Amino acid sequence: DKILYSTHFLTQQVNDLLRLSSIEAGIVRLHYHTFSILEVVDEVIQKWQEDADSKSLQLVKIASEEMLEMVYGDRDGVTQILTNLVVNAIKFSHKGTIRIRAFAYDTHFWAMQVADEGPGIPAEAFELVFEPFRQIDGSMTRIHGGTGLGLAIVKQMTALMGGTIQLESEMGQGSTFTVLLPNEPDEEPARPPASDQGKIG
Repeated sequence: DKILYSTHFLTQQVNDLLRLSSIEAGIVRLHYHTFSILEVVDEVIQKWQEDADSKSLQLVKIASEEMLEMVYGDRDGVTQILTNLVVNAIKFSHKGTIRIRAFAYDTHFWAMQVADEGPGIPAEAFELVFEPFRQIDGSMTRIHGGTGLGLAIVKQMTALMGGTIQLESEMGQGSTFTVLLPNEPDEEPARPPASDQGKIG
């Protein structure tokens, strides 16, 4: 079991390194088309349900009047972003519900959001958590595992697609990551408005 776990961890680390390097080198090619964001959410939940169950966490797709069904963008990139946000929420949560939703943000952007009930992130660490190989506390790497690349990939992939990330968090109350992505490709995409909380470019 230890050998299998270590092999899986090493494979994940190498894949994350290659993915981040590809994005930074500008060799990732985006393929824009219309697709079902609901299918992507369902796929991500199904893939990571067992991990959530092992920690008695609930993965929930939030439906509302603003819930989107179809969006325009790079499906693989969106799936990568959502996967990394959900895996991050599972990793650092010990109780409660992880809520996932996609909605129309404004006329130019749509949004996908992952909210957890974890320990929260101090405001001074908002930028830090998106840096490669960094977590809030170095000791957390040993406690929670992971490569420290998940959120760095989220930030880079979001920027590549012309979007931004908004992070809201209170200590002891959980964290909410909101990724804003353009509705349509544009040579000079409009920038989403700044939020009251942390916006990560």
